[in-house]
Amino acid sequence: MVSQSEFTTSALRRRRSHLRRVICAQTALDHGIEEIRAVLVRYIRVGGYIRRSLQRSERVSAVAFNLNVFSQQEALIIFRFFVPDLGRLSSLLDLQVDVSRRRYNVSPIECLAIVLRRLASPCRWTDLELLFGRSASSLSEIFCRGVDELIGRWGHLITTW
Repeated sequence: MVSQSEFTTSALRRRRSHLRRVICAQTALDHGIEEIRAVLVRYIRVGGYIRRSLQRSERVSAVAFNLNVFSQQEALIIFRFFVPDLGRLSSLLDLQVDVSRRRYNVSPIECLAIVLRRLASPCRWTDLELLFGRSASSLSEIFCRGVDELIGRWGHLITTW
């Protein structure tokens, strides 16, 4: 079984277009429904993959990260810090993450929240998409840039206890 995440939406659309052409060619050659059945099943399955992929991207883009929606207890569990402490920590660390190459607009607090959430407990990027309202690739890029910035600025304090 191949998981849906192994395909991009454009690859799925190309696959569906190819299957549509195969179905049209087989019907033009007067093939029976039993001969076309396997291709029809694959065509319907690919259409379902495309719909699920688009629905997930719509759900992710509909979410906007807001730190204030978390209770103190939830923030402590998710980020290992209370909500007001995240703001103070962000300003004290003076975190300035530049992800302009990818055109991501991320605030220092959101970047710190992504880094802390990822370090607090093991999780997959796809699990964090709905929490932060960003794609897995953008979360990964922001996390890497945030960690690079923290190590670059404060690394000497981390390596010397």
